[in-house]
Amino acid sequence: MNDARMHPGMFGRRVRGWFSQPLVARVGPAGILLEHRGRTWQGVVATTPVAVSGEPSPAVVAAFRETLATAAVAPGRVKIVLSDQWLRPMVLALPAARLSDAEIDVLVAYRYRQIFGNQMQGWVWRRAMQHDGLLLAMAWPEALLAGLREAVADWGGTLSSALPESIHAVRCARLGPADTWVVVAEPRHATVLRLGEGAWRHWRCQELAATADSAMAESVCNLLQRTATRLGDGCRDLVIIESGTCGPWPRELGRRMEAEGWTAHVAAADQAASHAAPHLDFAHAPGRATRTRHLLLAGAAMLIGIELGALAWTYQSMETERAQLEDERGRLLKRLRPAAEPSLSKEMAARVQGVRNMVASLSIPWEGLLAELESVRGDKIVVESLRPDPVGRKVEITATAPAFGDITEFIDRVNGSKALHQAFLVSETAAREPGIRFVATATWRETE
Repeated sequence: MNDARMHPGMFGRRVRGWFSQPLVARVGPAGILLEHRGRTWQGVVATTPVAVSGEPSPAVVAAFRETLATAAVAPGRVKIVLSDQWLRPMVLALPAARLSDAEIDVLVAYRYRQIFGNQMQGWVWRRAMQHDGLLLAMAWPEALLAGLREAVADWGGTLSSALPESIHAVRCARLGPADTWVVVAEPRHATVLRLGEGAWRHWRCQELAATADSAMAESVCNLLQRTATRLGDGCRDLVIIESGTCGPWPRELGRRMEAEGWTAHVAAADQAASHAAPHLDFAHAPGRATRTRHLLLAGAAMLIGIELGALAWTYQSMETERAQLEDERGRLLKRLRPAAEPSLSKEMAARVQGVRNMVASLSIPWEGLLAELESVRGDKIVVESLRPDPVGRKVEITATAPAFGDITEFIDRVNGSKALHQAFLVSETAAREPGIRFVATATWRETE
């Protein structure tokens, strides 16, 4: 930990560090590279940095700390560029209906869980909106990000930016408003991008298992050909950005793509950013959208608790109101009986029908329905609402479940109950929190 006391002149150097050019720290699986005003400092990761789960080992943070200590520069702003080997990118097409920030966050989290399952535990993600309903998201290991941030703070600096290699490379490659394919080349790793109409339309990271340069170039060449065919994309312009020391395989890739009829250009990333890459940065905390999501979830839980607590009182009130409406219906029928049915005015007929509908709605066997649903609900089903249809003797059930198998088991239990039968699943969608929100209908049995 840094000593809070400063000797004369140290404060001046510290202040100059905040306003000078940031120290760029490139963190990769093989080592660390620090760059500042033409000077560089390198560090080597002591152990294998990638585990079976794809997460980097603590040795990466340790190597970063050691390399920072050797940098002959005053502590100041630090810009971290992390290898795409630890990146999980996603391009998501949003539905046509307008979604709130909280609903978009839930959709992104649900999609990540669909793809990676339990492997998303311990990962943090950020998102950015584009036009045409396209959304970009990227995820990093949370422990790695926290370790790098803590190392910068212990060194005396501040983390001003934390970007993946692909976003940093596109920003620095002077592409302009390009309509092209892009390959960001790293040692034994490639990121394939499709830029078009001012947006990122495809984003994929690919680890290269081969070690020979020709084999790596062939693997990426085949990946580009397959992706363009699958997307039905006729663009054949390609920019290959060399990031770090990649060896000759990016230029070999350019030659192979030109042989396939593509136009390929190999460029080296520099420090003059020009392309409007998406505003995705892990150096800053999630925006208001994430906080809003947490507040909405807490508010929804509180409202459900209040509604359940008031349900018993509501049932008693409805029984009393039902008796009163039965009396009013009887009085209206006595008044209307002498008159001919066709002579009823529209206003009076509407009033009679309204009373009949209210009486029918209050004839719903709430006590039996609630007791039966509680007995078959189980531990995994959370019932959100009930919508009965007294005319058809049907009830619409809206609930959430952790998995689709839990929904089918719930439907089977409803069909086997004493009060309900003919249960069917109507629809299912992503819930606001991990799980599935579904709607089912059932018919309550005739009482003998």
